[in-house]
Amino acid sequence: MIDIHIPMKIAYIKWLMTTTAPGFQYERPPGPRFKFPYLFSLQFLKAPLTVLNDLTTKYGDISYFKFGRQGIYFVNHPDYIQSVLMINQSKFIKNPGLRLTKRIIGNGLLTSEGEYHKQQRSLIQPAFDYSHIAMYADIITSCGEELCEKWRQTVVPKETETTVDVHHEMTKLTVSIISNVLFGSNISSNTTAGIIHDVTILVGYFNHLRLPFIGNIIEKLPLASSRKFHASRRRLDSLIFAIIQEAKQNLMREDKMSHVFDSLPFNDFEAKDKNSPRNLLSTLLLLDTRRRMIGSDKTSTAMTMQQLRDEIMTLFLAGHETTANALTWTLYLISQNHQVEAKIIEEIKQVLENKRRPTVEDIPKFQYLRNVFTESLRLYPPAWAIGREATDTVVMGGYTIPPGSVVIMSQYITHRDPRYFTEPNKFIPERWSPEMKSNLHKFAFFPFGGGSRVCMGEPLAWIEGILLLVTLLGNWKIELVPEHPVVLSPLITLRPKYGMKMIIKRR
Repeated sequence: MIDIHIPMKIAYIKWLMTTTAPGFQYERPPGPRFKFPYLFSLQFLKAPLTVLNDLTTKYGDISYFKFGRQGIYFVNHPDYIQSVLMINQSKFIKNPGLRLTKRIIGNGLLTSEGEYHKQQRSLIQPAFDYSHIAMYADIITSCGEELCEKWRQTVVPKETETTVDVHHEMTKLTVSIISNVLFGSNISSNTTAGIIHDVTILVGYFNHLRLPFIGNIIEKLPLASSRKFHASRRRLDSLIFAIIQEAKQNLMREDKMSHVFDSLPFNDFEAKDKNSPRNLLSTLLLLDTRRRMIGSDKTSTAMTMQQLRDEIMTLFLAGHETTANALTWTLYLISQNHQVEAKIIEEIKQVLENKRRPTVEDIPKFQYLRNVFTESLRLYPPAWAIGREATDTVVMGGYTIPPGSVVIMSQYITHRDPRYFTEPNKFIPERWSPEMKSNLHKFAFFPFGGGSRVCMGEPLAWIEGILLLVTLLGNWKIELVPEHPVVLSPLITLRPKYGMKMIIKRR
């Protein structure tokens, strides 16, 4: 006998596999189905990398799940990633999760959208051209040398060793560097410690804000964590506003506003003008003035203190957090691979004869170390995922993604895909041969994102990474403390959950 309910069951299953928008019906990709999607959301918050890896393993290059009420499409193919970040980028905006970071950094380059973002990026981009960023090589090396000297004072007899939290040390180091690069002066050790404390609170609190339905409520409740969050944000704001005000006053005193930009092309002044400022904040202020004086946007008003604060806060947080993590993971990987370490030391000796100081001109000579840093960014990308929200209909992988949907791409997952990297979970710097790089899909390796919103600080990250690794490894042997737990903590960036306790010993 034929079961007359079978057609109804099939129709019901098909309905479950679709999502609707006004006037349309879209077939959903495969993915987990839960009676209570909220429980899956909590699972995702607790272990996002595990969840994303499971989705890829079970459902392939495109899958669908619910985060609370929000429909999420997870894509894990370079073609799909390129479609979102480049080909169809006009049909996407930043995802709701990243927009939550506006609570911390405001409406800066990382979070702004549309014409305002284009205007601000066009304004700031010249300050991040390689020719300008290269000026900061001496600052980077000097800060690295200061850290080495501090370690030497801790480890007095040459044969002794000591234990440090390398993640904490790299965070202090990169805060020092970005302070000098942005503001033209170092920040006191007490202020640095306060900044690290406040940033840690802000980053940790971000996970609370992401909770479906109740994130906004938690922020408004008189909880201890909420009070700490608001206090930390106020302290950072106060610091940034004070620094901006001082920079403005210094420029006015030096009377640079009126004559610096009379003749040089908009994109070239900082590389050629010997009088150009030696910090990014002053450069930004002068670029803003020049845009209004002789640029195409003569009718625009000067950036307000709030706009300046948002851009500086974005550059400050993004400029130290990601680099500190990248350095930490790189030093960890090197400590686990003695042959790699030996090759690095040999390359340093060859390039820096007579143990001279590394310069920006030396960076292209450190080919093997660059491969090491690249491999570290592959295995432990500080930006471990990117999200976008569709504002228009997009077809991908045979599925139609409706407006309002969120698309997630994960550098961490794609970078470990065996289709693009042999032995993907192994640390193999030698894999980065010219032939391999020429054959690799552009979006199989994208630690700095891609498209028009690719990370503007990438040139600075490479200069900083290479010079600091040369300075540190040339002076110190760094090994992981036995049995120290190395656990990933994927918050805004990919941090080591328990820090990185390592033993340092002079070479």
